[in-house]
Amino acid sequence: VSDPLFIDTIFEPPPTPSPAVAPISTTPAPVVTPAPQPPASTPAPIVVPPNNGKLDILDFTPHLAGDTPFSILPDETVRARVDLVAPYTNGIRTFACYNGLETIRYAKSLGMTTAAGAWMDNRPGASQAELNCLVNLAKEGVVDLAVVGSEVLTWN
Repeated sequence: VSDPLFIDTIFEPPPTPSPAVAPISTTPAPVVTPAPQPPASTPAPIVVPPNNGKLDILDFTPHLAGDTPFSILPDETVRARVDLVAPYTNGIRTFACYNGLETIRYAKSLGMTTAAGAWMDNRPGASQAELNCLVNLAKEGVVDLAVVGSEVLTWN
C-alpha cells in the first residue's frame, strides 16, 4: 500500500497524555505474599498449664514390669523411680500403702503434693492393715489427700 493517508490512519502516533494523567510507571509493583495459613485440619495449639507445664498429680507406682504389686522394693529403688517422674508432675497418687511408705515420704520431701491410697481387698486383715498404714502416714503429715480404694466395688 503506497497511499500515505492509509498508512497514517493505520499507524497513528499515540495520543499525548494530558497533564492531569500521571505517566505510567515502569517500576514493577511490589509483590505482597500473604501469610501462610494453616490447613483446616491443624489441631488446636497445646495450652501449657499455669504450673510450669507439669501435671497437677500423676497416678504412680514404683513397680515396673516384672514386679508384682506385692513386691517390696528397696527404698533406693523407690526414690530413683520417683525422681524419674518428679520433673513432670507436681504430685503423685499411690494406690496402696503396704509398699507406698517411702514413695509418699520421699515425694513429700521433694515438695510434691501427695495423695496416698489404701488398697482394699479380701485378704484377711489386709484391708485393715492398709487403713492403719494410711492413717499413720496422715498423722506424720506427709499425706495431702487420703484415698481409700474403690477397686473392691468391682469384685463379686
